[in-house]
Amino acid sequence: MGSTPGTWTDREASLVDTIAADVAMAASSAPSTEILQDIQSVRRLRRAPQPETLGAAPPSIRELLNREEDGFVGHIRVGVVRGASKQGRRVAVILEPFAFVNRIGNVRLAVIAPVQYETDFASIPGWARGFIAPFGVHAEAAVIHDWLYAIGNRGDEQGRWLADEAFREALKLLGVGVVKRNVMYRAVRSGGKKAYGRPDEFRFRRLQDLGQIKPPPAREPYLNTVAVTLLRPDEMADTEAALATDTAVHPTAAE
Repeated sequence: MGSTPGTWTDREASLVDTIAADVAMAASSAPSTEILQDIQSVRRLRRAPQPETLGAAPPSIRELLNREEDGFVGHIRVGVVRGASKQGRRVAVILEPFAFVNRIGNVRLAVIAPVQYETDFASIPGWARGFIAPFGVHAEAAVIHDWLYAIGNRGDEQGRWLADEAFREALKLLGVGVVKRNVMYRAVRSGGKKAYGRPDEFRFRRLQDLGQIKPPPAREPYLNTVAVTLLRPDEMADTEAALATDTAVHPTAAE
């Protein structure tokens, strides 16, 4: 049974107490500034929350939708899983939730990538691997796109289109050049259909040891990590002008 968020399990508390006792014994025999600093560190550790509660709480979906500015909220923090890969790509687990909100077409999309979700960053088809690496400046965009695919419903082409458009807009916000971001966009449009909403895309790992959670948690509690609302007419005009810049490079981009 897991511990209550913000508390230590009996085993974890016992381990910290043992460390504290060892440090105190060393201090009694050879006190030094370094050991005294260690004692203070252990005391802080004893009071610290579990990893699941680290970092600031993300805004709610409603708060994201009401934000005036588009873009990312928070920073991406991941733990790379040693010895684990997916089709040759390293996988990582989200350590702290972060969010993305942006205008796309006639809607405003808000997404929160949740703690413990496993990502493999950018899934690049063979023809584009010489040009694009799975991990790079586009990492945040790739994680948001991965999550939208994981939480999506099989056969929902409108949902997949929205996820791919969000990916392209996120790449733009991250400073990825127009040619490269359109190549990446075309890659997911051409090769992502089979992956969208596929059960094995919904993967989670424990934070304590990065082991995979099997079976994965229920999907329903995570449905509130994505929300869409219609834009006002004045907001839509700005969005259409921004999209025209990218689609001019790839006339077939708006499928």
